[in-house]
Amino acid sequence: HGLLPPAFYHKTFMWPGWHSFEGAIRRAAGLGPARTQADPDRYDVQNGTCDVLVVGAGPAGLAAALEAARAGARVWLIEQDVDLGGSVLSEPQASAAEQNIWVVGAASSLESSPNVRVLLRTTCAGIYDHGVVAAVERLSDTVTGASPVLRERYWRIRAAEIVLATGAIEQPAVFAMNDLPGVMLAGSVRQYLNRYAVACGRRVAIVTSDDEAYRTALDLAAAGVTI
Repeated sequence: HGLLPPAFYHKTFMWPGWHSFEGAIRRAAGLGPARTQADPDRYDVQNGTCDVLVVGAGPAGLAAALEAARAGARVWLIEQDVDLGGSVLSEPQASAAEQNIWVVGAASSLESSPNVRVLLRTTCAGIYDHGVVAAVERLSDTVTGASPVLRERYWRIRAAEIVLATGAIEQPAVFAMNDLPGVMLAGSVRQYLNRYAVACGRRVAIVTSDDEAYRTALDLAAAGVTI
């Protein structure tokens, strides 16, 4: 710890160049030599068109997609997670029961609608002029079988209307040593606890500038974590 303070890695290996140290660092990290063979997997590119493209499948995105689908529009719904629900997935199971029922019903309606396409594990990478959206669909992140496999699909989507329902991004507090292990965003701690049943510590200090993190504190306390 004393020899490797935060940012040591980036400050030290800038000169004369990363490649001077790459071999030793890769061996120390257990990464081994970089592969020299060609990537055996395949990567696809496709085009798509729709009337309404909804980015984000939390409660707001699901509601927007449902309204557009019921109006007869051709709808595409993009979600980077493996499940629909967004923020509902981070709620305690007891308090989220009614929301979960609604999410399940909305998802079922969308998936059974002939004019709706749902893309999970898909990240919207950019929005450009004339309603053009770039998205990357991860098709086989967990595949461990024989290669080659279709690994990713790059989508060029042209949409008449785009709805951004991506939610908010939590901002970290800026202080010395804030990149040390154990320093986490409150929203991440809450998701670990409520979605995956993992407590990120037995004694937790929470620093916040708004009321959102109080929900994390209450959930941790209810799970027996000392705040």
